[in-house]
Amino acid sequence: MKKFSLIAITLTLFLVFTAFTSKINKSRMPDNEYTEFTTPEHTEFTVKDYYFKQCTFCHSPSERLAPYMPKIKNVYIKKYPDEYDFIQKIADFVLEPKEEKRLYKTADFETMPPEMFHDPDKIKAVARYIYRENNL
Repeated sequence: MKKFSLIAITLTLFLVFTAFTSKINKSRMPDNEYTEFTTPEHTEFTVKDYYFKQCTFCHSPSERLAPYMPKIKNVYIKKYPDEYDFIQKIADFVLEPKEEKRLYKTADFETMPPEMFHDPDKIKAVARYIYRENNL
């Protein structure tokens, strides 16, 4: 049973990762819509989907692995109330997380480890979603 669960989890993570390594639609994002991530199979994922599948795994309300995203958003938005600045600072940190860049500091969590997030356009789209969304 454990072997099956491990295989299922590994396969799911692999599928999620490959689904989101596609190109981002670079058209201007209207204020009420979010960019779609499209795979070669033409399956569309919104930035909201990407956020919930990638970010909330760690940044959940339980805070078992990382601080809850609305708490991080509040710290960033106080320092960078302008949307462009907010997006740039979040993207800069996620693409290269370093202690000296970290704004949300608590003894409960260390600096975010470098992850598999290497696409600046996707990270900026997610940061824009975080900035604009009131119900994370």
